[in-house]
Amino acid sequence: MKERKANMLGLARRDKGLMQALIPPKGYVVASSDASAGEPTIISHFTKDPFYKYAAFDGIGKKPKYSQGVLMIDDIYLMGGSVSPMAKDKIHEWFTSNDVHNQWLVNHDACIAPIKAERTFLKMLILALGYGMQAKKMEKTSRENGYSLTIQEARAFYQAYWDLFEYIRGFSNKLQRYVEKKGYLYNPFGFRVTPEPHKAFNAFVQSSVNGLMVMFLKALLEESSTYADYVITIHDELVFFVKEDRQEDFEKAKEIATTYLNSVLQWSVPVRFGLVFGPTFYEAK
Repeated sequence: MKERKANMLGLARRDKGLMQALIPPKGYVVASSDASAGEPTIISHFTKDPFYKYAAFDGIGKKPKYSQGVLMIDDIYLMGGSVSPMAKDKIHEWFTSNDVHNQWLVNHDACIAPIKAERTFLKMLILALGYGMQAKKMEKTSRENGYSLTIQEARAFYQAYWDLFEYIRGFSNKLQRYVEKKGYLYNPFGFRVTPEPHKAFNAFVQSSVNGLMVMFLKALLEESSTYADYVITIHDELVFFVKEDRQEDFEKAKEIATTYLNSVLQWSVPVRFGLVFGPTFYEAK
């Protein structure tokens, strides 16, 4: 029988049956350490955008509120939608009619429910904007996904969104002009990337997350190499096999590596890493 190899990077954690079949050697557990909010950390630090930083970090644990027509909330999609021509009235009505100011921190899921469909649509658009999508492509993508968005609305939302997150837009434009001139850019970790100019910002962020993971992995292995084996990196997740009786030591090693990383980087937003143990790949997520 021909030997078949699994494409680990292509495996989905939600595939419970398969992922539970992937187990560590006897006497070991699976450990997963991920960069908590890796992309938002990098975007917040390098762009210094106050609205984005509020949505990603500063607004966490605070009651949402309106300020100068913007919904200040720890949800980038609802904040962005609060200035969009096709959703701002709906979001304002939702906020005032459902006592969101007082209920957001009490029951987040219940608060989201009345506006879940609109938020899903906004999420699609805002993620696309982050990848450099222009108004014309936004309208086409919306139509292909069963949403109604005119080209006029797409253009208005594009302008309103980037007026709100102007610091991100400015940084993105700077990177784009640099790539147009040089044909490449370097991320903070010295990695050279050669994206298309309009994808420069996303390439900067993604490659920076990768550099962050490499730096963290090196520091973590220096603390744990005698009882932990590195297995694979899946996106922003590092997977290890750790001796069963050394889980507490690995937790301490993760904290030491994180502290070291932050002491070296000195970013305005501290880097954080999570850690989960499990008997199989499925549970360690």
